[in-house]
Amino acid sequence: MRKVRLAKLVTVSISAVGFTLANSAAAQDISAVTQQNTAKVSGQAAEPEVSGDIIVTAQRREQSVNKVAATISAITGDTIQRSGAFDTKDIAKLTANVVIENSYGSGNANPNVTIRGVGLSDFNDNNAGPVGFYVDDVYLTSPALLSFGLFDLDRVEVLKGPQGTLYGRNTTAGAINLISRKPGKQFEADGQISVEEYGRVTLQGGAGGPISDTLGLRVAGTTDQGGGFQYNRTLKSDGGDRKYWALRSVMAWAPTDKLNVEAIVQGGKDRSNLGYYQHAGLLDTTTGGPCTPFLRGKLANNGCVDVAGYSDSDKDPLDGDYNRLPRSRYDDFGATLRGEAKLGRATLTSVTGYQWVKSARIDETDASPNRLLEVDFRARVEQFSQELRLGLDLNSLNLVVGGYVGIDTVQGNNDYDTLREFRPSLATIPGIVASGFVPAGLLPDGTIAARLNSSYRQRTFAAAMFADAVWEFSPGWKAHLGARTTIEKKQFSSRTSYLEEPSDLAAYGLPPTGLILDLPSDGRELGVPGKRVYDKVTWAAGLSYEPRANALLYLSAASGFKSGGFNGSILFSPEEANPYDPENLTAYEAGAKVSLFNRRAQINTSVFYYDYSNLQVFDVVNRGGVDTQILTNAANARVYGLDADLSWRLGSRLSANVSVGLLSAEYVDSTLNGVDLDGQRFTNAPRFTMAGTVRYRLPISSSLSLTPEIAARYKTRDLYDRYFTVNQSNTPIDVTFSQKAFWIVDPTLTLASASDRWRVSVFARNVFDVRPVNSSTILSSFGLAELLYGAPRRYGASVGFNF
Repeated sequence: MRKVRLAKLVTVSISAVGFTLANSAAAQDISAVTQQNTAKVSGQAAEPEVSGDIIVTAQRREQSVNKVAATISAITGDTIQRSGAFDTKDIAKLTANVVIENSYGSGNANPNVTIRGVGLSDFNDNNAGPVGFYVDDVYLTSPALLSFGLFDLDRVEVLKGPQGTLYGRNTTAGAINLISRKPGKQFEADGQISVEEYGRVTLQGGAGGPISDTLGLRVAGTTDQGGGFQYNRTLKSDGGDRKYWALRSVMAWAPTDKLNVEAIVQGGKDRSNLGYYQHAGLLDTTTGGPCTPFLRGKLANNGCVDVAGYSDSDKDPLDGDYNRLPRSRYDDFGATLRGEAKLGRATLTSVTGYQWVKSARIDETDASPNRLLEVDFRARVEQFSQELRLGLDLNSLNLVVGGYVGIDTVQGNNDYDTLREFRPSLATIPGIVASGFVPAGLLPDGTIAARLNSSYRQRTFAAAMFADAVWEFSPGWKAHLGARTTIEKKQFSSRTSYLEEPSDLAAYGLPPTGLILDLPSDGRELGVPGKRVYDKVTWAAGLSYEPRANALLYLSAASGFKSGGFNGSILFSPEEANPYDPENLTAYEAGAKVSLFNRRAQINTSVFYYDYSNLQVFDVVNRGGVDTQILTNAANARVYGLDADLSWRLGSRLSANVSVGLLSAEYVDSTLNGVDLDGQRFTNAPRFTMAGTVRYRLPISSSLSLTPEIAARYKTRDLYDRYFTVNQSNTPIDVTFSQKAFWIVDPTLTLASASDRWRVSVFARNVFDVRPVNSSTILSSFGLAELLYGAPRRYGASVGFNF
C-alpha cells in the first residue's frame, strides 16, 4: 500500500511538471529567460528576482541552487535577520520537513535536529546526530558544539537526504551548512537592535572591507539578553533569561587572482538561565499506580501526581513551583583556515578546522518544588579536522576528489542527586544510615536515594577518501556518480560512583571510592569492548535533464550511515555499556526545478523514499531505581514524502515564499520492549509541515517605503514522545503522546528608506499565543514527566541600518 501511494505521488508530481514545461514556453520570452544574471547573494544584498537565484556550494563548487540536482533550501542572511531567527533551532521556522528541539530546557542548549523524520533519540554529547552541521565547511562532531547564535551569515543551506559522498558520516538525514559573511571589495557596515517583551534585547552587527589591495577584514558580533518568559513561584524569579555574547572575525587574503586564503576566528559565552520544564504527574492519587490519563496519552494538565504527591494544577505553562534555578555555562572557540588555489582547470581547496567547547548545565530535572531528581551536566569537547579536495572542470566533466581526517575528544562529567526529599524519612528505616543514603539493590522496591557521578571519555579518529563526478554526456543530460570510503575508530571509557560520605559507604560494605562500575577503554575486565572500528562505503548516483533553460528534472539514489558508538548515560552494569552499531539509509529521489513567468516564479519539488535500517533506538528502563538510558539497534523503517518550495514575485512590490513538506515515517518489522511497532509513526515526524512568508513593499514617498509582512508556519498533529509499559493484563503496550495541529503566525511592519540604508520595524512573534508542547522526557521512577512548551506571544520593535 505504501508503494502504491508513493507511485501516485511520483506520477502526480512528474505529470504536473510536464504540464508546466509544456505550457510555459508560450508564456515566456525564451531569449529573456536564457539571459541569467545570477549573482552571489549576501546577507544584505539586494533581493534576487526569486530566491532561487542564490548561489550555493552544496556540491563543493559554486552553482545556482536551481542547477543542483538535489533538494536544497537556501536561506539568505537577510531572511534570517528579518524572521527574528537567532538560534540554530530557529532554522526550522524557515523550511518544511525540518524539526529542531532543545535537549535541556528553553534557549539553545544542545538542539536535536530532525530532517524528513530522521533524527536523534539520544541527548548525550558523545552521540552525533544524523544531520551533519557545518560552519564554513567544518563539520561539528558533537551536539554540544551546536549551541551558538545565528549572526552575520551570508546564507544557510539545508540539504535534505543523505549526503554520504561529499559530506560523509552522520548525514543520513541531511546536512546544514552555515556560511559566514566575508569582507567585500568596499567598506560595508550593518547592524540591528531588537527589543521585545519580557525584557529581551538582541544586538548584532558587523563591519568590514579592504585593508589593502590584497587583504580584507570583517568583524561581527552579537548579544542576546533577557527574555525570560517563565516565572518560578517558589524562588520568585524568572526563568529563561538569556546572557549570550559572540564575536567573529574573517580575514581574507588574495595575493593573486589564483590564490585565496580565509582565516576565521570566532568565540562566544553563554551565562543564561535555562527555561523551566513544566511538571506532569504520572501517578494516580488513590492507587499510587500509573494514572489513567497518562496511560491514554495525556500528560499536560492530567490531574496526576508524582511520587511526592505533587501536581502542578494551575494549567499555566509559563509558571511553576521550582526549588532550583537552571543555568547554562557555555564557552566556545573555533578557528578555520581555508585556502583555495586555482591551477589551470583545477582548483585545490584546503579546509582546516579547530573547535573547543566547555559547558555546564544545572538542570531543574524534576520540575517541582521537591528534591526528587537534580542533575548537573558538564561536558568538554575538542576537535580538529583537515579536508583537502581537488576540483577539476573539464568542460563536460566536473570532478571532485579529496580526503578528510578528523580527531575529536568528548568528555562528560554528570552528577545525579536522587530522592533527596525522602532521605530524612528513609533514615528511620532499620538498616538505613542516618543520612538516608540508600544504595541500589538494598530495598526490595528498587529505591535508590543517593548522589552519584557518571563520567566518560570518548576519543574518535575518522578518515575518509571520496570522489564525485558530474558528466554532461549529451546537451542537457548529466550523469552523477560519487563514492566515499570512511573508517572511524572510537575509544570509550566510563565510570559510575556514589558521591557519599566514606563512613556511609563503609556501612554498606561499599569501597571508599564509591565505585559502582569502571569500564576501561580496553573493556577486557568486564568483557565489554571499549574500542570499536567502523568502516563504510557510501555512494550516490543520479541522472538529470534540462529540457529548456531554467528547468531541471532529476532522478537520484544515495546512501548514508550514522556512526555507531557507546552509551554516554549513567551506567550501572556492563550490559548497559554495550556499543551500538551504525544506522544505514538508502534514499531514492525524483525532483524538478522550474522557473516560470520570466523567472518571477520558481518551483522546486521532489519526492523521496527511504529504506532505513538498524535504527539506534533510545529506551528508558529502570535499573536500581534510576531511569537509565539504553541505546540499541532494534528497528527498521520506511520513510517517504514530498518537499516543495515556491518563490513568487508578483511585480516589484509583492513577493511570497512557501515551503511545504509531506511525510510518512513508520517502523516496519520492528519489536521493542515486547511491543510490535510495525506501522507506528516516528516521533518528530509530522505528516504535513509548511513555512511561508508574504511581503508587500509599498512606496509612500520618493524616499520611504512601508512593508507589511506575514510569516507563518503550520504543523499537523505530531508525536513528541513514546513510552513503553504494561497494561492491567501485564501485556506490553506503548503509549504515545502528541501535540495537535497548530499555526504560528509572525506579522511585521517595516518602515525603510528607499535605499534600505535604515529601517524601523514593529513585530509580533506567535501573535495568536499558541502554546504547543514541543517535547517531553518521561521519568517513571519519580512518577513525573518534563514538558517543554513553545514560547508565548511577544511584541517588539527593531531598528537596523546598513551602508
